[in-house]
Amino acid sequence: MSALVLLAVIAAGQVSGDALAPYRGQTVLSVDVSASEDIDVDELRSLIDIQPGYLLSSDVVGDALKRLYALGRFSDVGVTAERLSGTVSLHFYVRPIRRLDELEIKGLENASETELRRALATKSGSEVDSRTAQRLDNAATDYLRSAGFPAAKVDVSLASAPDAAMVSYVVTVVEGTPTRVHRVRFTGRPRLAPSILSNLVETEEGGILHQGTVETDAKRLRDAYRAHGFLEAEVSTPRMTTEGSQAVVNFPIQAGDHIVIEVEGSTVLTRGDVVALWPTSDNKPQPADLELFAQRLEAHYRQIGFLDAQVTLRSKRDAAKEETIYRLRIREGPIVRVTRIVFPGANAIRPKLLEAQIRSYLSRELETGEFFQRIRAAHKCLAWPRSMDGGKQGCAVPIPDPEDRWITDTYKDALDEITAAYHAIGFRNVKVGPVESRRRENDISVTVPVVEGTQTTIAAIAFSGNEAFTAAELLETVEAAGSEDGVAQRLNAPYSAADIEDARIAILRRYRDLGYLYCHAFTTEKFSHDGRDAEVTFRFEEGPQVHIERILVRGNRYTNDSVIRSRISTKPGDLYRLDRALADQRSIAELGVFSNVRVKIIDEEKPAERKDMVAEVTERGRHSIEGRFGLSSAEGPRVSASYSHNNVLGTASTFSTSLRLNRQLFFGLYGEHSELMANRYETLSAIDQLERALRIGLQSPKQKELPFDPLARIDLVHERENAISYLSDSYSAILGVDFTPTNSLTFSIEPQISYTNIACEELLGTKKCTEELLTQRLSGRRAIDLGARQAVQLSPSITLDKRDNAFNPTRGFYASIKGVYAIGRAQPPAATSASSQNTVSREFEPTSLPAAPSPPPPAERTFSYTRVEARVSAYVPTNGLVLAVSARTGIVGIIDGDVPIDERFFIGGRSTLRGFPEGGTVIPEDACVYDSSIDGDEEFTCGGVPERKKLGRTADEAPLSTGGEFFLLFKVEARIPMALFSDNVSLGFFMDFGNLWIEPPTIKDLSFRVGTGVGIRWASPVGPLALDIGVNTNPKSINGEPSAPLPHFSVTVF
Repeated sequence: MSALVLLAVIAAGQVSGDALAPYRGQTVLSVDVSASEDIDVDELRSLIDIQPGYLLSSDVVGDALKRLYALGRFSDVGVTAERLSGTVSLHFYVRPIRRLDELEIKGLENASETELRRALATKSGSEVDSRTAQRLDNAATDYLRSAGFPAAKVDVSLASAPDAAMVSYVVTVVEGTPTRVHRVRFTGRPRLAPSILSNLVETEEGGILHQGTVETDAKRLRDAYRAHGFLEAEVSTPRMTTEGSQAVVNFPIQAGDHIVIEVEGSTVLTRGDVVALWPTSDNKPQPADLELFAQRLEAHYRQIGFLDAQVTLRSKRDAAKEETIYRLRIREGPIVRVTRIVFPGANAIRPKLLEAQIRSYLSRELETGEFFQRIRAAHKCLAWPRSMDGGKQGCAVPIPDPEDRWITDTYKDALDEITAAYHAIGFRNVKVGPVESRRRENDISVTVPVVEGTQTTIAAIAFSGNEAFTAAELLETVEAAGSEDGVAQRLNAPYSAADIEDARIAILRRYRDLGYLYCHAFTTEKFSHDGRDAEVTFRFEEGPQVHIERILVRGNRYTNDSVIRSRISTKPGDLYRLDRALADQRSIAELGVFSNVRVKIIDEEKPAERKDMVAEVTERGRHSIEGRFGLSSAEGPRVSASYSHNNVLGTASTFSTSLRLNRQLFFGLYGEHSELMANRYETLSAIDQLERALRIGLQSPKQKELPFDPLARIDLVHERENAISYLSDSYSAILGVDFTPTNSLTFSIEPQISYTNIACEELLGTKKCTEELLTQRLSGRRAIDLGARQAVQLSPSITLDKRDNAFNPTRGFYASIKGVYAIGRAQPPAATSASSQNTVSREFEPTSLPAAPSPPPPAERTFSYTRVEARVSAYVPTNGLVLAVSARTGIVGIIDGDVPIDERFFIGGRSTLRGFPEGGTVIPEDACVYDSSIDGDEEFTCGGVPERKKLGRTADEAPLSTGGEFFLLFKVEARIPMALFSDNVSLGFFMDFGNLWIEPPTIKDLSFRVGTGVGIRWASPVGPLALDIGVNTNPKSINGEPSAPLPHFSVTVF
């Protein structure tokens, strides 16, 4: 925005130097405002706040102009005055800011539109003025010339009305004849073949000459020469010679000698490390450079404990080969450790605390070197002796901890912290050091002498100039400030200059919270002759108590003023309080539609009792599109896309839509159900093979004026699931309200209506899906209800999230509990033809039952149930690894009918029990599995077992789980960083144990299935990737569980 604010007073056709001087003190006759039709003139009049009859003053007019400009909507604000018979008539005018709506580029044939737009540096929403067209013309012309179009013509024209608030420009380009590269030369002593060098650069003969590309090619050549061992190569600035439309590009290169670096005697450095540390000057290193390089290496060695390290560097040149060999010989010597630190003369602070202070400082300082931080991360040991077969035998030279190393300069710096600690308790003249050291073989004893001197205590605290607060109130503030993070500054307490300053700042904050924005506080100290007593005086210049006159909003192009004002708790007439203004600033930012928010006083530097306050915002982009790709053993390849529109209709609400698609490919991970799933997918149409989740939603901002900051949301959801036991399509409408009592605690309630269709397509061959799945209760067994159902749900939930990272946590904990109450009715498929509509009831067995009379059409039935699921997870960093533990449980309570199969619990696979097949294939523990191909096995095996707990199988096909109504699941995982490869890679050892039941078990009937194994985690840019190998420790063959290890992979960790 232009900072132009014009104040011009016209009298008799002339403008004086002090324009208002002739009119000060005269009566204002009238006040007029000129503005475009879309501007509320009455609003501007209220901000000007100059009424007829007022006596004119420069301050009043200046304040009015500042308020108008503070709106952020005008590029030009001004006033003119006219004298009429001893009175003054004022005329204010404003010119609105014009912004760019669209920038269209025409005529490009060869030049890059992306690069041209980048060069124009103008995007939608940018402010434009009368100079914009010329600036665009100049920028486009400069870019085109650098891109090889010296004769290009550019025309910039308006595509909208000149006075419109949103302006569009058209940039029309006539490229003309481009300059093309006739030849590319590599002159000097390149030493590499031109064919090799030509492949390294993007500038090519016949192509258009682009100066930016040529400059990039020069850098690319420098990097390539260094990578090929020419560490002293010089690639000078390229020269471009143009004749007509042809150009010759010349890259001057002096390759110099090929450099060979040999490293001897190092257990830490490799040749690659030395190359990384090699002097990067384009000129050949001089002897002084090489000597300094060796000294740097010795200093690095001392930082990790090699005090006697010596580095010698010798060079030998082979003139015939144009090769220089640098031999780096390193004599590391022994590791030297600090084993003892003493502080003679220290009485006021215990030596153990002083030692801890020094060791803490060393640990911080010696972990910051980028190069050796990488060395330390990669080498837990400095030397690994090897056995005859090459295997590692153990750590021969363990790396010393940072606090055990002796670095003279670092110890000297650490003494400053010791001195500060003494100053904090009143020893103003303490002397610490100099450091003395004594070495015996590989151990160092450090002595830090301390002369404490006299301790100063506070004998008196006085206040002057304070009228808003009593001395007792200010003294309370002083004592509270010191007690937070230091020594409380009270009578007879040790004197601390730092804590006195903290107290002064705390008092200023208290003054400003009471509206004394312009208060100044000063401190003076008077010490007794012997230095034992200190008298501290706080002196104040309070200034005026500031009240808010008006509250303005600026910078909001799309957001309604009322939305921003609803987040401002300060009202006109209120005292200005800094803490309240900052809280309002945070509240506005929480709307999520602004990239920057600032709540401030207008013209703050000018003291006054009444001030205007402005909420200044910068709106972020309203549209965002994201796409992701994932892969997991349970879902196969997965793609997702989302679009969100922030700030719908200026209300800070968010409209969003997302689509996730995945297609299972890894049927081999389903155990004995692999063939069943593969065959089933072949019967599905291409669209039905895709599991999907489509969500369309609208979410309001948090309502800060209501308790617990509720926000409302509504979502329309469609989901398709291809499970082993069923196929489902569901459609839901969800109305949710979220409450956030704290930043980490969320309470939600979700009323929901849904329509779900359970189906199963015909398999290849003669077998029908209905011969595998029950469609009704038959002889009291559990039903899998094909057909549609409608349901109404009410789902309250509570979440407490104290994790440091929601996607890849390393510390903290997470807890959640969600309940569901559902009521609905199920409508089986219409029974027009039992064979064609697949409505015949069949036992849940893979073999066909004997033919039976056609049953009557299935009746509509009702159901109601409750469902509760809870989870607790904790993440504990310890000894360099992260211990992750999780406990989950769930229970279903049937009120009427039966719970639908897709609302039951299933376990097995990557997200529940690793080591078991994917798809929730674990058979409930209290289910009875019998071989239906053997006559009488049902009665023999499951005699006395309730019918709803029986599951049949054959020798060839495993039973299909119908889910359970209660489950317990525990997961324990140790994640160990693998710094040798990357800081983002870790090794995970895990054990999962849990089980599933049709009916909740008693304590004595509890038993768990166990899966254990190992995996790799990688914190990738798209999220944590996990690859696990899990083993079922006790596979049950009757349930069709494989004994071989199973892989699990996904883009998530628990």
